[in-house]
Amino acid sequence: MDCPEGIKIISYDENGNEQSILTANYAISEQHRRTMEARDHVVVTNLIKHETIETEQIIWDKSNKKIYSTVEVKQIKADGTVNYGDGFEADEKFTKYVVWNPRGEVLAEELEE
Repeated sequence: MDCPEGIKIISYDENGNEQSILTANYAISEQHRRTMEARDHVVVTNLIKHETIETEQIIWDKSNKKIYSTVEVKQIKADGTVNYGDGFEADEKFTKYVVWNPRGEVLAEELEE
């Protein structure tokens, strides 16, 4: 299945509440490999934690229920800090994830002398 107009995928929790949203300007699904590739301004947002990952490509591995990227990602945390990494891996609902080789901002309280 080819989606040249883009995609928007919403995942829900067990109570029917929106949990995360994935959008991309292009996607292609390969049924025989049970994968979907999304690319061109891919944004994955966790609506519970208010955290976002932006990248140019992700793969959704439906067999293993994982989404991942092996290209640079931008992570925006709930407190507004921005980090970058060399990719990420998450569960398919984007409730748990890890950014590979993270680098960027760190918020710290002022140190008292």
